Amino acid sequence: MNQYTKEHFVKVVNYCARNGNLIPLSFVLGFFVNIVYSRWWSQFQAIPYPDNVALLIGANIKGQLADRPGLRGGVAIAVRATIPYRRLPSRQSVIENVGVELPDGALIYCGYSTSTRLRATDVDPFFSNTNRVLLMGDFNARHPRFNNPGRKNAAGNFLASYVRDNGQLVMPTSSPTHYPNSGMNPSFLDFGIAKGLANLTEMVVIDTLSSDHLPIYLDIRDLKRIQPNDFRYSYENFDFCEYRKRLQDLSRIPNRIDTVEALELAVKGLAKHIQRTQQALAQKVPNRPRRDNLPEEIMDLIKAKNRIRKRWQRFGQSADRIRAAELA
Repeated sequence: MNQYTKEHFVKVVNYCARNGNLIPLSFVLGFFVNIVYSRWWSQFQAIPYPDNVALLIGANIKGQLADRPGLRGGVAIAVRATIPYRRLPSRQSVIENVGVELPDGALIYCGYSTSTRLRATDVDPFFSNTNRVLLMGDFNARHPRFNNPGRKNAAGNFLASYVRDNGQLVMPTSSPTHYPNSGMNPSFLDFGIAKGLANLTEMVVIDTLSSDHLPIYLDIRDLKRIQPNDFRYSYENFDFCEYRKRLQDLSRIPNRIDTVEALELAVKGLAKHIQRTQQALAQKVPNRPRRDNLPEEIMDLIKAKNRIRKRWQRFGQSADRIRAAELA
């Protein structure tokens, strides 16, 4: 800054220092948001095509996928398309987790722990401040209460005591969920801990997948379902040039935003305009029919592999190990 701008800047600072209490916070907020938005929009227009379009699409098209937080296999929950749900933020815990909230208010969490030692601070975040919750997954916990006869570890002892002291329900599986590739005996690593839920079915192991760690399945009775959409939006032949042209006519943010309500309305209007523009230019295509079952030939191969793998783990024959590897 030159000498004149420095003196002018000092005068503005002194004026704000003397009269800062008289300036409404909402006015300052609106002024700040207006400046930030104007600078962002000018920078966005300076980005060469099609990077600016990709930026808008990535910021406004919602997705359900998230990067796995750990270096191991990660956790996942598969929800039927007819069941509405809301994605929950991950809880702060050594247990890697992902959660959803169902229409009846029940919270469902899937967890995975690599540690053999758990504490109350690792489990409390899932059950505190809620009355209906189910936590299921692999917690690296071994205890007879979880269908691991004669085998215990620190995590298993802690969870067994935690469930007993808090009056929660243990939901073990009736068959093993982990079949080690080393040939060791299979184990019951996955189970559920329920609080305030009485409409759950038993945990069922899905052994039709070609994996050493099998997923578990359960159903929630009397759950309200919805009819999924018959169509989806396809961006395969999306006209990005027309999209960029229409974005030039975005509804303008008011020059003066002096209330929080006005700010929210302006942001919602901008987001709705972007969404309507995307839907107007995208092509509606029919949804593919849902296929809940795998083809019969794939099912036969998986069943054969599981049968040979279990026989190898039981008798230790090298021929069974080689055959199971061939079917992998």
